[in-house]
Amino acid sequence: MMRIIGENKRKVFISIVLMGLVATLAVFRESEKSLGGFVAEKKATVVGVEKIENLKESRDRIKYPAIVAGDQEINIIAGLNGTATAVDFRLGDQVGRGKVLVRIDDPAGLAGVGKEGFANGQIQQLENALKQSDEAYDQAKRNYDKDDTKDNKTAKDIAKLQKQNAQIALDAAVDNRLVKAPITGYVTAKNIAVGGSISAGQILATVSRPEKIKVKFYVSQEGLANVKVGDNVVVDSGGKEAPAKIANVSIQADAATKRFLVEAVPSGPGALAIGTVVDVFVDARREAAGDDLIILPLSAVTVGQNETYLFVAEDGQAKKNPAEIVKIFGENAEVRTDLAAGSLIIIDGSRLVQDGDKIVTQ
Repeated sequence: MMRIIGENKRKVFISIVLMGLVATLAVFRESEKSLGGFVAEKKATVVGVEKIENLKESRDRIKYPAIVAGDQEINIIAGLNGTATAVDFRLGDQVGRGKVLVRIDDPAGLAGVGKEGFANGQIQQLENALKQSDEAYDQAKRNYDKDDTKDNKTAKDIAKLQKQNAQIALDAAVDNRLVKAPITGYVTAKNIAVGGSISAGQILATVSRPEKIKVKFYVSQEGLANVKVGDNVVVDSGGKEAPAKIANVSIQADAATKRFLVEAVPSGPGALAIGTVVDVFVDARREAAGDDLIILPLSAVTVGQNETYLFVAEDGQAKKNPAEIVKIFGENAEVRTDLAAGSLIIIDGSRLVQDGDKIVTQ
């Protein structure tokens, strides 16, 4: 009985294997019919090409972040050292002339407070000096009222002058610590926060007049070649573009960023708000620095582990050719190659082909 069951199992297994082979053979024959009996040949890849002599320069549109400012603006500079105990403005605020923007104090100074609530020791000393000179003047007046001799009159006049000088000194010390807006305008730069340390000569803020506007942006030393006074640029504010003309290019780089300030004035009426951030587009033209150099999009150059190369179109095929990247700028690169004049370099689609692949140029 067990032998009969075993033979039946073997027959079932063999039947399953045969059925699988028959199905596989049928699929293969069907595939052969659909391909005409041959394996499908890879189609030619469509690529974009450019003659090597046309790759000696590039034209790009470079975007720079910028800020809208008034055509007339004043930097607010600290006159002494201290700590910002109050900062009463924000970037973009409209401020009136004389508005107190920053209070500079010495919280770690003498105990107590003096005029305008300052803890600064100098102010408290000047207040004591004013108090003493005021008392001296009162005494000199009483002496003169009792005896109006020439000497008493002279003493009274001197005491009055000393009191006035003490008042001027105190007022000046307080004014130096109450930083005020010099003009009515909008705050286009803010460089201080509450609790921040302040040094004499430090720029705390910039206030711009609203009547006329300009757009300020910074370029690197390399970018200076693309910005000249009188050049046209485009200002983009929230997708709305407006023409502008470069009015000033700084000859000195910013000490912190090592970049150069460029100012452009909109050519026509617009809705640019002072203190807002916009984009400025500059047309840049670059020429290859040598006869053996060309300028290519980075996407047209392949950098491998052991080689750097590009593809040329030759006899309907993509041919790999060695290349050397000399310099990268933006999305382009200056490349050295030994290709002859008239060579067609694959610019578009180079990532889709391999050496020897069939191609169709367009």
